[in-house]
Amino acid sequence: MTSSAHSASLKAAILTAIALALLVPLTLLSSLVAERVSQRDAAVQSVARGWGDRQWLAGPIIAIPVTIEGEHPRTCDWYVLPDRLDLVVELKVEEERRRLGVYEVPVYVARVHAVGEFDLNREIVRLTRGETALHLHLDQARLLLPVNDPRGLRALAASAPALKDFEPSDGFPLPVLAAPLAGAAEFSDRRQAFDLTFEVAGTQSLGFLPLARTVHVAAHGNWPDPGFTDGFLPLERHIDA
Repeated sequence: MTSSAHSASLKAAILTAIALALLVPLTLLSSLVAERVSQRDAAVQSVARGWGDRQWLAGPIIAIPVTIEGEHPRTCDWYVLPDRLDLVVELKVEEERRRLGVYEVPVYVARVHAVGEFDLNREIVRLTRGETALHLHLDQARLLLPVNDPRGLRALAASAPALKDFEPSDGFPLPVLAAPLAGAAEFSDRRQAFDLTFEVAGTQSLGFLPLARTVHVAAHGNWPDPGFTDGFLPLERHIDA
């Protein structure tokens, strides 16, 4: 073996040893970061269980049981989205953050005013056009209100007294509150307006689901450094110093 080959082998061995030596602190640092992230996530979830988790909100949805006649009849829910939905949101981030150990978790309360209307007659005509094997149970209609974490619901008021008995319900792809809609048969031949106001508490983020033919959201609050992700960006935004 020549001296040059021996020198190259020695350099390679030294570089390999240095690389292996550097991997030890990097591995320890990576484990420390993962542990801190896990502890922070646990702190956030602990606060969310008592205050409210990330919130995704939408306007009301009508659910009507429909029986499909035939050799094997079955009944399922038919969902009617609003024709128009306007959401006005007043967001208040609490000045005092919730603390768990060394971790601070920002929390908020959002007051949401939802107004809009359904065109149930048009949707019924569209569903039953040419179909004779469908039977709509309008007397069992329900109004659903999607709220990602119902534990954060603080208050709810509706223009119609019959829409105040909201309770958690299942069967919908998202967590919802449901109230009986006894008058569905009465307004199935005309447009029906709705007016709801509710307050929800949450942590980390607030999102809105575009579950209507047209949706308009106007939100304002004291969130100091908002970010806009996971969907449509706002057409207009203004952040005060």
